[in-house]
Amino acid sequence: MGNCTNLLLYLLQSKPDVDSRDQWGRTALSWAAEYGSLAVVETLLEQGANVNASDYEGGTPLAWLIHAGNPEMVDIAATEAYLRERDAKEVKLRGIKSAWVWVLSYSHLLRYIRPRI
Repeated sequence: MGNCTNLLLYLLQSKPDVDSRDQWGRTALSWAAEYGSLAVVETLLEQGANVNASDYEGGTPLAWLIHAGNPEMVDIAATEAYLRERDAKEVKLRGIKSAWVWVLSYSHLLRYIRPRI
């Protein structure tokens, strides 16, 4: 995801709905949390984003961070702590989502292992 905080601040000048959803019902906060982007998570919450916005299958930003987040991201622990301080709910992912998260986690693991073999 990279450091896109300046771009985000520019986009937020037009006062968009920070809790708008994509085709899966996920918010920008959900995606930022999954990628461990602490600066973006902080900015979105300062702009009034719902810390517990759930997608169409019940996943919250904290759930995505924990279950699908990339362990190589340097801000992942700090992002998790920041969300928890703001009473973010951790929910258990269910159904097809949990299977998909397992696939994502496995692919993250392979990306971590392959360069070291």
